[in-house]
Amino acid sequence: MESELVFSRLPYAAEQDEHGPFHRIQCAHLNETMCASGLIGGNRSYGVGFRRVHAYTGSLPDGEDGIEFWTRVRPDPGTPPHLAYWSEGSDGVGTLDLTDREIVTIAATIVKRVDGYAHCRCNR
Repeated sequence: MESELVFSRLPYAAEQDEHGPFHRIQCAHLNETMCASGLIGGNRSYGVGFRRVHAYTGSLPDGEDGIEFWTRVRPDPGTPPHLAYWSEGSDGVGTLDLTDREIVTIAATIVKRVDGYAHCRCNR
């Protein structure tokens, strides 16, 4: 299945207190969940015992499936230059109880969505 641009609000005029752009490379299932809720979610990091939201800095690259977003929640300091993290317990990071687990979330304005299934790891 080919990728499909679902929407783009670009160029986006960010507010002064917004951080971004950030992007996540992910499948259409996660895109739909995050667009419907306005929340970007994250779970435990590989090799790390705590939960955090992960994203890449910058715009969603051409040809990739996923979302591009801005947020009023400041990313954690000290992350590698191409990554952004928002860790559990930080200001603006909330939790969301799913049926099978609890995840951490940040509120975001999603400005671009490209759906595809190349990166799908969902059990659907």
